[in-house]
Amino acid sequence: MTQETLQQQQQQQVLTVRGVNLTVEGGRQILHNVHLTAKSGSMLAVMGPSGSGKTSLMNLICGRRPPSSTMDGEILLNNRKVTSRMRKSFGYVTQEDVFFSQLTLKQTLWFFSQVKLPSSMTAKDKEKRVNEVVELLQLTKCLDTKIGGMSDQGLSGGEKKRANIACELLRNPKVLLLDEPTSGLDSSLALKLMEILGRWVVEQSSIVVTSIHQPSSQTFHEFHELLLLADGQIAYSGRRELMVEYFEGIGVPFHKHWNAADFMLEVVKESSQHKAHILENGRQFAERAKQEQQQLASASASQVHLNLSYQADAGSRQNGLAGLDEGSVRIRFTSPDFSPQAAAAAKLQDDSEGVHLVPEVSWWTQFLALSYRGFLVSREAILSVQVLVQTAFVAFIVSVLWFQVAKTENNIADFISAIFFLTSYVTFAPFFEAIMTFYADLAIVRHERKSGMYRIGAYYLAKMVVEIPLLLVVPIFIIAPAYWCVGFADFGAFAAFLVVITLNSLASQGIGIVFSLLSTNPRTNMTFAFIYMIFCFLTGGFFTKSIPFWFDWAKYLSYIRYCYHFGLIIILERTDDFRCGEPSLYAVCNSNSTAGNSTAPLTIPGSVILELQPDTILPVWANIIVTVCMFFAFRLLGYVILRFCRKV
Repeated sequence: MTQETLQQQQQQQVLTVRGVNLTVEGGRQILHNVHLTAKSGSMLAVMGPSGSGKTSLMNLICGRRPPSSTMDGEILLNNRKVTSRMRKSFGYVTQEDVFFSQLTLKQTLWFFSQVKLPSSMTAKDKEKRVNEVVELLQLTKCLDTKIGGMSDQGLSGGEKKRANIACELLRNPKVLLLDEPTSGLDSSLALKLMEILGRWVVEQSSIVVTSIHQPSSQTFHEFHELLLLADGQIAYSGRRELMVEYFEGIGVPFHKHWNAADFMLEVVKESSQHKAHILENGRQFAERAKQEQQQLASASASQVHLNLSYQADAGSRQNGLAGLDEGSVRIRFTSPDFSPQAAAAAKLQDDSEGVHLVPEVSWWTQFLALSYRGFLVSREAILSVQVLVQTAFVAFIVSVLWFQVAKTENNIADFISAIFFLTSYVTFAPFFEAIMTFYADLAIVRHERKSGMYRIGAYYLAKMVVEIPLLLVVPIFIIAPAYWCVGFADFGAFAAFLVVITLNSLASQGIGIVFSLLSTNPRTNMTFAFIYMIFCFLTGGFFTKSIPFWFDWAKYLSYIRYCYHFGLIIILERTDDFRCGEPSLYAVCNSNSTAGNSTAPLTIPGSVILELQPDTILPVWANIIVTVCMFFAFRLLGYVILRFCRKV
């Protein structure tokens, strides 16, 4: 054996799936004794009808087993059991292209480069790596284009798919798995994508395993190896060019004018008369493969390649049947110089050798990258044109309806209602905004977290930090004009009211986050949120003046009441006194009138109005403390639910 041949064998990566069975909750078996061998420098296609187990197999290889399921069998990389640490060297492109639609492709790739590439790489090296991948996947022209979504334009379907692949290619994985990468693409785009991957896999000597449903003839010929599944069982496993020969050998005739990929799917569909025969041959292959692999357990899997082939005599071919005899399953060695003894010696090497591992990015790097991305995404949601127009409209309406309310006894109710409305609206908006946006973000975060991209704590803290300055805009935008147009108290009261109402809106966002995590059903979350919001309105101290004694405790659950009462105290006590009405409902007016004291002003101080409020009003300091506690408590509760209950 030459030194060059030995080096090639040591560098070669082989992914092996050995005798895998998967049973999900309810006892239904999804995969039955599945075997797969994929070598570096080649592309393997996993094919089969819908529901044949393709995606389940891909998920298992990546360690994404369904909850409440059982699996037996082995998944090996270079004859070593694949661990969670090893899987960091895997790239997995899921069928769904899950991105933040508000970001451009350039911003998206920048973020992925920060959290996926090791901290040892400089910013310049990371940028260079991004440019290499962009050039490889021919995405240069759309770098400044937004990803886009259902309601806004952005990248095309083919560009999104290539962007999805680009995010995985950044760290140059040794094993790249793709689940239906050509789904939604026309035949020319699908071929173009497979050609790009074909060049990459040869240049990088990596492993590519992709599930694909029904490729065109040209796309089909880009693959080197095939695994055909039907009902979770092996129907064919081996070289692409030997597939037709194999099926003809077991008595399944190939129609010359057919696309070979179409032929494969046709013979294993439910209505096919050949399906049972094909699967029986596949089962025998799987059993024989399992026995052979057990016998060669001491040999390195990187030197062994299992192929399903056939050996039939002339008589059986004439009858259209081919049984599996002792030679039906062959073990083919990848090198003529290979020997089991050499493989056994190679197996004694250190387990970490030959496995590409990506160093974990520091928590601080994750936090900074998530903060920048979070700011870009949240800015689009919290300060969108629609939100700003809505805010301006509300500020205008409040300013017009309550413009310079006369300080008379008849207008006290209007004055107080303005305080309640401003308090309610400013806290209402972030509450429902958090429910809608946070739940939507979770789908993306869950997708990224499955790849181990960042810690949930880094994500949550980054989101909380970057959204605070953004959430200040709406309260300022409304309170600043409305406060002075209504004719409230002096600047000191304005500053205090603005600070507390802003803090209350931040607490409201935290409550909204908690409600968004109550269940996995957004409709259910919104229903509970709406019920709670109505409850807060009714018990906030404005609409309901008298609550039954046995239910009086419930009013303290309204987060609106604390900010509302703070506003009442700080504004009424510092606003000019209200002129008494004739007749007046306030004793202070009647006593002055009865005494006949013409010098005594017939006015009602704000302190008197507060004393006559039917609801119990806490002191200023108590309202502030409760609001601050809500701000921190609900954010902490949101993190606990996210981390330990939702397990994102």
